[in-house]
Amino acid sequence: MPDKTPLRRRLIEVADCVLVLIDMQDSFFDKYEKAKSEEVITKSVWLLRVAGNNGVPVVAMAEDIPNMGNLNDRITHALPKGSTVFNKDFFGCGDQVEILKAIKATGRGTAILIGVETDVCVAHSALSLMQHDFDVAVVRDVTATTVGDQD
Repeated sequence: MPDKTPLRRRLIEVADCVLVLIDMQDSFFDKYEKAKSEEVITKSVWLLRVAGNNGVPVVAMAEDIPNMGNLNDRITHALPKGSTVFNKDFFGCGDQVEILKAIKATGRGTAILIGVETDVCVAHSALSLMQHDFDVAVVRDVTATTVGDQD
């Protein structure tokens, strides 16, 4: 029986997690200070390796790939072999049928979100996934936005 204690008051179970990677494209990274972009990319690659070593599935997506480009090359190379990068048409990934289907297909109940822009696509994705009964956690160190100061 799943633990229904609010996520903020319990530990996250690795076996219940899916890593959801949102819009980590150079078209976004080019808007940030170079040091911030490098930090997010480096930590993303590290977290993708940790996920892979722990059997955590990854669902990756990028916004409007034809116009904004694919994921950053370093991040793409760190994805598990055979990963699909979904073309995301909505702010919230839970609002796009094929992406939601891929996340649900993992059989995991806790979505760990990383990506950009924190205030739009990451936030909307968190809200939309919660509407589909996922527990959601956002890794603050692996997010970025151009709006205000995240700290």
